Amino acid sequence: MDVVRFNLGGSFIRMQEFIEGNRAFKVLALFLLGFYIGRKRLYAHLDACQPLLRKVATYGFLIGLPTSLLYAWSAMNAHPLGLGIHSLFYTVSVVPLSLAYTTAICLVYLKNKEKRIFTLFAAPGRMALTNYILQSVFGMIIFYGIGFGLGAKTGLIYVELIATAVFGFQILYSYLWLRRNRFGPLEWGWRMLTYGQWLKLTQTQVPCAIPTCREHGKPGLSPDTVHTSTAESEKALPRNRHRNQEERYHSSHT
Repeated sequence: MDVVRFNLGGSFIRMQEFIEGNRAFKVLALFLLGFYIGRKRLYAHLDACQPLLRKVATYGFLIGLPTSLLYAWSAMNAHPLGLGIHSLFYTVSVVPLSLAYTTAICLVYLKNKEKRIFTLFAAPGRMALTNYILQSVFGMIIFYGIGFGLGAKTGLIYVELIATAVFGFQILYSYLWLRRNRFGPLEWGWRMLTYGQWLKLTQTQVPCAIPTCREHGKPGLSPDTVHTSTAESEKALPRNRHRNQEERYHSSHT
């Protein structure tokens, strides 16, 4: 109950900060930006977007870094220029700098696609909702009084080390989980709520029907098997059989 009371009190404080700091406009803008990126599938065409990525990274760092320092100075000195200017520092710093970090990582990835370090983040990325909630659970256990109670006596350096260790565990857990399952546990439930139907969680191995797997040795694909869902394989077989029948029919009449 103490945790519930603490979170309820904190939620009202956060709502007050959300309103007084005019964060609603920033949050809405980020939602719209994310919606635009998703609809345009920019993340799927990073190579073609390299000029845009470079511009966003350059201007993002030029604007975001100095205004972040101003925001930190304002926060540490009780907003000497007023809450409005403090909120302006926050808005002008956090969005450009976050976009700069994101685009810079994309550019590094494009130059080092074959590096294994990037594959480490694929599994936790596919389980983003599960890992997000798990981080809150870990935080409660490690820092709250219901667990180890380290929140009031842990310095920032140790907090960073703990966070790194937790994420390392999540990388391992996500990798092992997705070897057997198609989705993370919470992603699985969310998908079923979204589509309104039961979805199979575990993966099924079927013989590889893609010639390039064996002929060209594509990285990341087994020469004998690939993991596909039962529903996908059941849909693919009739479709391939129908296509083969059409090809035989046309070849016999030409």
